[in-house]
Amino acid sequence: MRYYWASLADWRPSRWNLVMAVKVDGVCVGVQEIGAQDFGITKTVSTGSWIARRFQRRGYGKEMRGAILHLAFAGLGADRAESAAWSTNAPSLGVSWSLGYESNGTTIRAFDGARQEQINLVLDRERWESHRDDIAIHGLSDEVLELMTVKRAASR
Repeated sequence: MRYYWASLADWRPSRWNLVMAVKVDGVCVGVQEIGAQDFGITKTVSTGSWIARRFQRRGYGKEMRGAILHLAFAGLGADRAESAAWSTNAPSLGVSWSLGYESNGTTIRAFDGARQEQINLVLDRERWESHRDDIAIHGLSDEVLELMTVKRAASR
């Protein structure tokens, strides 16, 4: 809970992290997040997710990531999305690759007291647009966009 409270408490247009619960038939199956620093300049977001073990391998991971990527690219006007997964997490990497992410190097991190390789991933707008077109956004207001340093384009 501390992580979620901190995400809200630290929110400002130059640095934000939106954490959303993902529910299926009224049951929370996981969380999906999207965040950015200086989004108005970089047009880059970072995504992350977690799914309870008993709900994995049912397609929820791909759907929730697809939805947040659509928000990033179609709703916020992002040019780039970044993510990462442990090299040992084949299902997470599979979701990313199936949505068009490409490998972008590795980082060595400490996890559970051990050295672990993290695979960095990147997805640009063009690759995303070739993968998805069946998601709709409802209720994305100018006030919300302002909290993320996004200016609504005149053509919208």
